[in-house]
Amino acid sequence: MCQIIVIKDNKKMDKEFLHTQYSQNRDGIGFCYYQNNKWNWKKFSNFDEFYNFYENVKYDKAIIHFRFGTYGSKSVDNIHPFLISPKRDIDLNEGVLDDEEVLLMENGNTSEIFNIAKFVLSENVKQKDYSDTKTIAYVLKKLNIFDAKEIAKRLSLIDNSSRFAVITNKKVYLLGNFIKYKKNVYLSSSPYHYVYVYSNSNRKRLNSAGDLERIISEKLNTEYIKTNLYYNFHTKLFELEINGKKNVFGFKGLKKFLNRIGIEKDKVEEFIKKLKEDVEKEEKEKKSKKSFWYDDYVDYENYRWWDRYY
Repeated sequence: MCQIIVIKDNKKMDKEFLHTQYSQNRDGIGFCYYQNNKWNWKKFSNFDEFYNFYENVKYDKAIIHFRFGTYGSKSVDNIHPFLISPKRDIDLNEGVLDDEEVLLMENGNTSEIFNIAKFVLSENVKQKDYSDTKTIAYVLKKLNIFDAKEIAKRLSLIDNSSRFAVITNKKVYLLGNFIKYKKNVYLSSSPYHYVYVYSNSNRKRLNSAGDLERIISEKLNTEYIKTNLYYNFHTKLFELEINGKKNVFGFKGLKKFLNRIGIEKDKVEEFIKKLKEDVEKEEKEKKSKKSFWYDDYVDYENYRWWDRYY
């Protein structure tokens, strides 16, 4: 699976959130950003390179693609988006979109396109080491299909389970199940969260969870709130469960959350101090234990079909 993040305004996404999406999709990052009534795009092979650029660029809206490669090489040539243009090559790694051109991103698996390419073009595109999405762009270019609405129509006929972003300077078409993550932000897949687990398949609950459970219960005047707190030693993020609802924070984000729900500043400072000691202790202990990783998906209620533009 890949991840497409659609940002319909100029807000910047949190670094911790972006890194978590990258952690599950490490085969390249494509960044499209809208400036001066034009879409720009740039491709990156690693997160640090991407984020250094992202945090310094201004945009009116943006779309980010994190790739998990299934077909084709894991080189920069297969990083999304792909340019569908009557004049320019689909392999351009960065540029500014012309009005007659289209950029294409996908989250999904469209293996049928290889058979379509072989039938329509009489070419074995797999020999080119193209990904399935790059092959779609290649076939559309070869057939001289550059109209965004026509491209969207063809994509729905090829595959109605994948999620696509068809990008033009006038409109962006989102096809498939996009999740409303927050105001003006949509995701092609449920957000990814990593959780550290030990070899007996049970996650280690930090000792600080008991303190957190107490201070939250006191503040909310609730007899008992079930709180679990886990730490991801890879991404340096906390997973906080409150009565079964999951939240992911860094140290600063967790501190802001506790302040936001009205817990006294001195109690928050005391807890964060204990938490840091707890994490340092676990860091030392975990080195002597075998471990593995798995991904934990968060379900959101706003799961809907999109077949329109914004």
